[in-house]
Amino acid sequence: MPERPTAGEFAAQLLDPAFSPQAVTSQDADADPDADAGPSSRWHGTDKALRKLGLRRGAAIRVRDLTAVVSGRHVRTGVRVLPSGEVPDLTFKAPNSVSFVWSRLTPESRADIQDAVLDSASIALDRLAGDHLANEGTRSALPFVSSLVLHVVGTLRPVNGIIVPLLHVHCCLWAVLDETGALTLPDEATLYTEDALRSCDAVGEAQLAYRMETLGFPVRKTEGMEHSFEIAGVPRKLLDADIWKNTGCAVA
Repeated sequence: MPERPTAGEFAAQLLDPAFSPQAVTSQDADADPDADAGPSSRWHGTDKALRKLGLRRGAAIRVRDLTAVVSGRHVRTGVRVLPSGEVPDLTFKAPNSVSFVWSRLTPESRADIQDAVLDSASIALDRLAGDHLANEGTRSALPFVSSLVLHVVGTLRPVNGIIVPLLHVHCCLWAVLDETGALTLPDEATLYTEDALRSCDAVGEAQLAYRMETLGFPVRKTEGMEHSFEIAGVPRKLLDADIWKNTGCAVA
């Protein structure tokens, strides 16, 4: 069996620029090499829980800080504050039409969509905390710590000579704050239920559909498909093309 990656290896892989907006922007012939490729990661959660690890909500994620959190340690003091164990990685995936439209835009316009996808993933996590990580009796949402990392590349294996864009967010739920004020691992049995995942995806997709419309991209509702909406005007034939088959997350 392959060896489990170290904390540093995991952090470097998740934040690998080869999967980020930077990878695509750097290949644009007319792109400014010094231009910002746009948002690709952020810490998310509640301030009370984030402070336990020395983190700030909304801050970009650095490899060294993620390495510390993977190790269960405070990012500045190095003190262990998290127990060891498996951490849920919930993936929020944008509809294929969003990825297709994103790939046709300028780097500046791409950044708006990237921000919308990250915001939608964060809202999906907030729903998860509110509805499925609530304190018994009070039903108040548990404070939590998560990292959101946007990948715009699903796989490095070319399909028909191209690498298909696939916008998705890795939502690692690192910890929740228990009733004693200590950080603990979330209960996977509570998270990995069909109802929890479906309801959170629905909330995230509703937010993403709204954001796409505010950016000037009309959407159409879909039924019986993987996603609840697609960008209007993107042909169904294109979305069902072979290039989208066998694509997935290269670092899952």
